[in-house]
Amino acid sequence: MRIGLRVVRGLALGWGLALAGAVPAAPVMLAPAAWRAGQTATYAFDTKLRRSVTVTLGERSRTQQSETDILGEIDWTVNAVRPAGGYDCTMTLTWMSVETRAGGDPTRVDSRRPAGADTREMHGLLRAMAGTPLQVTVEPDGRVAGVDGLDAMKSKAKTPDLIPDEADFVETASGLAALAGAPRRPLDAGERWDAGFTWKHDLGTVDEDWTYRLEGVEPVAGVTLATVTGEARSRLHVDEQHTRAPAGAPELTVRLVDRETTSRVLMDVDRGEAAGRYGRTSETVRFEMKLPAGTFRREMHELTVSEVVRVAEGG
Repeated sequence: MRIGLRVVRGLALGWGLALAGAVPAAPVMLAPAAWRAGQTATYAFDTKLRRSVTVTLGERSRTQQSETDILGEIDWTVNAVRPAGGYDCTMTLTWMSVETRAGGDPTRVDSRRPAGADTREMHGLLRAMAGTPLQVTVEPDGRVAGVDGLDAMKSKAKTPDLIPDEADFVETASGLAALAGAPRRPLDAGERWDAGFTWKHDLGTVDEDWTYRLEGVEPVAGVTLATVTGEARSRLHVDEQHTRAPAGAPELTVRLVDRETTSRVLMDVDRGEAAGRYGRTSETVRFEMKLPAGTFRREMHELTVSEVVRVAEGG
């Protein structure tokens, strides 16, 4: 392991340092052209979800809030470099914990610890996911083309239908080692490029049109890092099942009021892989129905903040 805690401490000094100190340098390749068979990395992730739901009917209103914290680690291995381009990789969730708070005592579930009496289902789900390798196909530009191996997870779970589907794991894999959609050519500091993605959403799917910018390149804790920032414009596509109402009932409308998504990625130029990522999404969705007693409105605001840091690497 070449980096270990040095990079973790370097990143912990502040995500803004790399951005503020980044200086123009020779053009750098951000697509995973430097990947080689046997290359490994371990990523620690920390995701915080803050949700606020306000329900209004006429002049009456009430708000409920909840918090969810998700921690874990993922191992990433490059198994083979394809002759025509692209990579065969393995992604393994080594452990994961979930803590939720919604007004009462927090509920904690950790794949490494015994289950509580009221958390057995979630604990079984995490245990089925942890330690089960998934095969990931990565395109030359870092996009994830597919993920295989979910059947093994489902065979270990008592409730296999709760295992996330391929689209969920494609999104997870896309946020690890590669900068998905990066141009397959060297880039100068200040250059921008666009990349589009479609991800799953609780209400259907969401299209994200990203604009990225290479801010600059600088050494941090002995590693040459390129700082890339990104902003996305989003479009929500709501599945019909979420707006379908019983016969004779008023129409239910669902609308994405606003959604702001930003990211900052620190790319290890020599290895062609991410050393750290920060992402933030703020989203408000509104449900409305006209009733005799007044307008029923349910407005849900979510703030998701995620950090992914490479804590070890080899190969």
